[in-house]
Amino acid sequence: MRRPLALAAATAAALALTLAAPSSALADPAEGAATTSVESLSPAGSATAAAQALLASLPADWPARVAAAETAYGVTTTPWAALTSQQCGPTAMTDYANAQVASIGGGLMGPLSQLGVFAFPSMDAMLFGTESSSDLFGGSATTTRQLNQEVRDLRRFWDTPTQGVQLVPMHGSDVYSDPARLARVLVAMGMPQDQAAAFAAQLIGIVRSIPALEGGANPLFTLNAFSFTPPAGMPGVTPKIVVGDGLLEAFDAVGLGDLGPRAVLAHEFSHQVQEADGLTPAVVTPDASRVLELRADAFGTYFLTHARGASLNAKRLLPAEQTYFELGDCNELSLQHHGTPDQRLRAAAWGAATAADAQKQGLVLPSLELEDRFQAALPGILAG
Repeated sequence: MRRPLALAAATAAALALTLAAPSSALADPAEGAATTSVESLSPAGSATAAAQALLASLPADWPARVAAAETAYGVTTTPWAALTSQQCGPTAMTDYANAQVASIGGGLMGPLSQLGVFAFPSMDAMLFGTESSSDLFGGSATTTRQLNQEVRDLRRFWDTPTQGVQLVPMHGSDVYSDPARLARVLVAMGMPQDQAAAFAAQLIGIVRSIPALEGGANPLFTLNAFSFTPPAGMPGVTPKIVVGDGLLEAFDAVGLGDLGPRAVLAHEFSHQVQEADGLTPAVVTPDASRVLELRADAFGTYFLTHARGASLNAKRLLPAEQTYFELGDCNELSLQHHGTPDQRLRAAAWGAATAADAQKQGLVLPSLELEDRFQAALPGILAG
């Protein structure tokens, strides 16, 4: 996932004005239609009605506000939407994402998405997550050890100032079991505190009334990993890489649980390298997004296969390359376009080949020299 765009202070201020509204413009979820009880709701129709009622209590532009926050921070908090709508042939990951959506049902997905329920766990991790020795990734001590070791190796491997980049897990069930935690996300989006508290309580009630959502633990809430560099005007928020439980669960389901998490971490850390090297454009177009993502695939695989990096051999590399392939897309007009599955596979293969050449000389290429070589190879990566 592309790292969020570094916003200028003026842009950050404009975002705050866009999201914030006068108190009178926000209906109080404690009054009117949003007070629908969810304790006795049936899992389908009544839950849909409650979600629609809660949505009706908000300003008409609430879905646009959620989308504006996602765009401004540069994070697609619902990447499964790209997987389920892309025009490429099916992969194991697209099949998995489609199955998760089907388990919830189309009638519920619309109002839930408009309310922002799938966005809020990512925003919570992005704005408030901090690295801790007690973190657990995907509920697995083994995966946690692997990712913690790899992020230490990544900080050492690259020649860019990335020591302050934190590694943070994302747990949807944590957000949807704690009204205060969800409310602080809503406040950060401009909702007044008292209304945010009421809205959060109602939203949690709806999420927990729908069995398929698993109290926020359904993989769709956290089927994501991303690199975040805070914009200007956000003191106290650190650069970080966020890895969601849902994505790790998906990797297990499609047979990539061993190396998939490590490949994604290497990819996301490469976005931090790109940021430090000034390789991220101020304005991202679909073509620029594709280059950012393919570069991250190439740089990530360079680290994974280099003798002074993760030192994966050819056999161990295959699942890492498959990970990038599975997460490709054909949404070529999207600002979050990552490259097609084949392009991502070629970028990874190029990174591995370049690492093999560098190892013969016993060196790690400076990241900007690696970038020069990547640019020279890019036409072939794109064209095949």
